[in-house]
Amino acid sequence: MPNISEDLLNQYSEYMLECIAIAKKADNEVHPPYVGCLILNKEGKKVSEGWRHLVDRSYLAMHAERHAVQQAREPIKGGTLITTLEPCKAQRNTDSSRRRNLIFRPCSRLIVDEGIKRVVYGRADPSDCGGAQTLRCNKIEVIYLKELDSLIERELFAEPIRAIRERRNGYRKDF
Repeated sequence: MPNISEDLLNQYSEYMLECIAIAKKADNEVHPPYVGCLILNKEGKKVSEGWRHLVDRSYLAMHAERHAVQQAREPIKGGTLITTLEPCKAQRNTDSSRRRNLIFRPCSRLIVDEGIKRVVYGRADPSDCGGAQTLRCNKIEVIYLKELDSLIERELFAEPIRAIRERRNGYRKDF
């Protein structure tokens, strides 16, 4: 792990909890995983947030990192990107096929191109699409908050999938 202070790690953990809440804005719009993202400028001020959602109700998913970059109110070059899921090195279509989404550049490439200097993520990509190594090869500091992995798994993967199945099956827990 990079040489950063315990206070900064605690601050990133707090931001990650905020990212979890941001990710839940996508409820019912995309299939899990829900993904939330924050961007801090180089002074450490929060300047943007984004979540994974469908583009104009199409089949294309706008990744949280791209959404946050587009929503930035200030320059983000030299800043920090905090996201619940490891940024991708390739995007898949929302039907989970292995066909690549060629409309958007992968998030790891976008991060490099935008000049972001640090990426903090809370869950490793369970597929073969994780881009942390791409970021490191481009001299971007990468911090994996592994201790939050199980919380993110529960909140943004397992629970939403369970809720979707219950809705599909007509099961209600409010009796």
